[in-house]
Amino acid sequence: MKNLKILTLLVVILLSMSFNIHPVKSLGFSGETVYIRANGSIDPPTAPIQRNEDIYTLTGNITSDADGIMIERDNIVVDGAGYTVMGSERTFSVNENWIMGITLAGRSNVTVKDTIIENFSDGIKLYYHYNYPSSNTLSGNHVANNKWGIDLLHSSNNTLSNNTATANYNAGILLGDSSNNNVVSGNNVTANGDGIWLDGSSDNNVLFCNNVADNGEGIVLGSSSESSNNNVLSGNNITTNGVGIWLWSSSNNTLSGNNIIGRSDWVYNYGLVIKNSSNNVLLGNNVTASNYYGIWLDSSSENFICHNNFVNNKHQVHTQNSINVWDNGSEGNYWSDYAGGDTPQIIDANNTDHHPLMNIYNSMPSPNPIPNPNPTPNPKPLPVFILTPTDVMEIVGGLVLLIVIVVVAVKYRKRAKKAQPPQPINPSEEQVLETGEGKFAEERKELEKPVEGSAAAGQKNVMSSERLSAEASQGAGQCAELPPLQAQKRFEYCLECGEKLPDIKVKFCPFCGASLNIQSGTSAEKPSETKI
Repeated sequence: MKNLKILTLLVVILLSMSFNIHPVKSLGFSGETVYIRANGSIDPPTAPIQRNEDIYTLTGNITSDADGIMIERDNIVVDGAGYTVMGSERTFSVNENWIMGITLAGRSNVTVKDTIIENFSDGIKLYYHYNYPSSNTLSGNHVANNKWGIDLLHSSNNTLSNNTATANYNAGILLGDSSNNNVVSGNNVTANGDGIWLDGSSDNNVLFCNNVADNGEGIVLGSSSESSNNNVLSGNNITTNGVGIWLWSSSNNTLSGNNIIGRSDWVYNYGLVIKNSSNNVLLGNNVTASNYYGIWLDSSSENFICHNNFVNNKHQVHTQNSINVWDNGSEGNYWSDYAGGDTPQIIDANNTDHHPLMNIYNSMPSPNPIPNPNPTPNPKPLPVFILTPTDVMEIVGGLVLLIVIVVVAVKYRKRAKKAQPPQPINPSEEQVLETGEGKFAEERKELEKPVEGSAAAGQKNVMSSERLSAEASQGAGQCAELPPLQAQKRFEYCLECGEKLPDIKVKFCPFCGASLNIQSGTSAEKPSETKI
């Protein structure tokens, strides 16, 4: 027991020494660009990024005078874990070098999430480089104080969700140069030059449930020379921007269920501006409290405008060089300044709402609540463990020592076992009953005693081996023809079976197993009637 306690104590001490693994401290990193190479490696390896298969997690802040993180590998996840990628202070001059915070050049199926990116030309940029970026996801990032917040060029089928783009010099989110079939949802886009801008023939995109506030223009489709067509804007909350939504040279777009609230501190504040655009559908939008015009149409015709609420705008509507449809034949729009009387709402000579609504139209579902856009910066990351060369040496040495201790203990136990005297083997009761020894044990002792008066002194009255074997195998109640006893003096007879008995003190008949005693078990003469 004492040796066992000592061995246990040694093992505990050994384990505590061997697994002395130190967590990596979350130190900052500054200077050079960090690359996630196409082969999956991190360059430089000292960068605060932990790799777990295809998941790359920041463990500290990165500060760079050049590009921040360049991603050269597809099918991975880059998790910022709330840490910051910080660029040097930008002057936003025309001739400045174009420096990007996180770059996905020609990448596919990459997720960038929960990262704070500040002070770059582009906070996050996706652009063509031998391949068109596609199927990427940007989620939960905080992009601030850049020239452009999130910039997609020639990039399609990507998802931008729950990001915050704020205080960026130009647009918070830009989809340009034929960036098609993207989904932009749940983003918080505030205090930028422009909120969300689709330009350069960026078509078939969906923008829904975004919070767009305090920007120069909230959402812009197209420009004076470029169009953006067949896009859907739905359920967005667009408040206190210079212009809520601006359609410029863009057609076949659908605007539905958006909530547009004006900005009182801007003299020329518009809810909707539609310029050089046609065949668009405006359905179920709320346009409220614009300080100049609720909706302005210039050289834009064949647009369908119905079931919208124009409420408390300084001027509800302005049109020039435009002829549009303002009702569906039975219902039109709600105008807070409508005089009533079941009369049409005349806008100008070429535009009339023939069936204005008496009450606010409210059949469109309200936008989903915008999630909290601000990630908690610098959360405590999970401990990161590495093995230094010293740790490896300690573990190997500890394992070798443990093996030696086990081998010595095993040899010690074997040697101690050999030194012990052999223990007598006592047959169990079941073994005795199976061999028949219990029934005739006492008879064997009596038969092995010296015979009184024998001519050969000291000779034992021993039953032959044949007789003993027969008794053991036959058992009680099975009498067999046995060889005669040696050195017999006289006989008595068993009253049960009638067999002759030796003149010795026995308790049981060796033939039938009956109990023998002088009163009831034996007779000096053979009984006249033998029991079988």
